[in-house]
Amino acid sequence: MTKDKLEEIKAYVKRKMDKSNDPLHEWKHAKRVCENCRKIVKALNLEDKVDYNLLQATCYLHDINHIYYPPGILNYFFETRNSKRVLPKILSKLKIKGSEKKIIEDAVYSSSFSFPFRKLNKDKDLYTQVLQDADTLDFFNKDRIKSFLRYKRKFFFLRLIAPFSHWAINFGRKKLCKYLNFPQISEKYEINKSKIFIN
Repeated sequence: MTKDKLEEIKAYVKRKMDKSNDPLHEWKHAKRVCENCRKIVKALNLEDKVDYNLLQATCYLHDINHIYYPPGILNYFFETRNSKRVLPKILSKLKIKGSEKKIIEDAVYSSSFSFPFRKLNKDKDLYTQVLQDADTLDFFNKDRIKSFLRYKRKFFFLRLIAPFSHWAINFGRKKLCKYLNFPQISEKYEINKSKIFIN
């Protein structure tokens, strides 16, 4: 993927996600996932094994369905179905075709449910695995947790899961390696009460 095409995708997603009604799936989340991907690629020495522009594009697009569906239990459990309804149209509008289209779609459709369900993608390509792990790491990001706490009273689904959130975050931090396609990444991250960051 060319740098120009990546910049076009980035600008498009930012424009759309700046209008998102979902406080946990907005532009800042997409940017953090992209940054996590960069760190994972570097930590695992995958620079020569992936098209980094394509990987970044996949990161930016992975939660694009959330601009069309409000946060709720239905979008949570039907995220893949909802992505399949909107992503192909967006990729077509952005003129992304062929193998790049397939890589993005496969990765996005397989990125959900690593935590807490351990639905991993160890048998899939690097784009899918790295995206899922980068997204999982952001689940524990201090800024995302702050957003959750700020908006938990506004949305029924967030209120519903709020009583379990503190336990889930602490449990996930302690057992992080179990929820990653590349468990060795957990050894390269230090997790404390406020943030995840790479050593």
